[in-house]
Amino acid sequence: LKGINNYWHWIILALIIKALFFVFMLSQNMPDRGAGIIYVTGGDTNTYIEPIENLISKRQYVPDFRTPGYGAVYFLFRLLSSKTNALNLLALTQLLLSVLSVYFLALIARDIFKRDSLFYISFYGYLLSTYTSIFDIFILTESFAVSSLIFAVFCFVKGINKDNAVLL
Repeated sequence: LKGINNYWHWIILALIIKALFFVFMLSQNMPDRGAGIIYVTGGDTNTYIEPIENLISKRQYVPDFRTPGYGAVYFLFRLLSSKTNALNLLALTQLLLSVLSVYFLALIARDIFKRDSLFYISFYGYLLSTYTSIFDIFILTESFAVSSLIFAVFCFVKGINKDNAVLL
């Protein structure tokens, strides 16, 4: 097995596997997509996207019953391109964050339990798990939420593993 600190190896491996699953999932959801679209909309998609579109066209964030966190990422992409391209970029961003989260989750397991074997088990277990990967193609918050939680836990574990004089 490659060394744990050879992060390029692990990230590229995760990218290949997750990208293959991404393409497979898109092929299974063909009726929902048009030409040049690499995402799938879900039940709540419009409640995240419509307020941003209204902000751009009408200068009003309406309807405002969703927090703008997910919409803020879309907003940045939307300022640079068309709606379809911005949504494509959002789906690709979800995929890339999901790829990185595989490596970070494996590092968390290694750092918590102090066993390199758990890095490999966690890495391959999460990489091959379809439970969270199915959300990478959807314009919904689930993919970002899982990746963000993994990154937050990684930072927390790194913080408490340091010999700090002051703890929370």
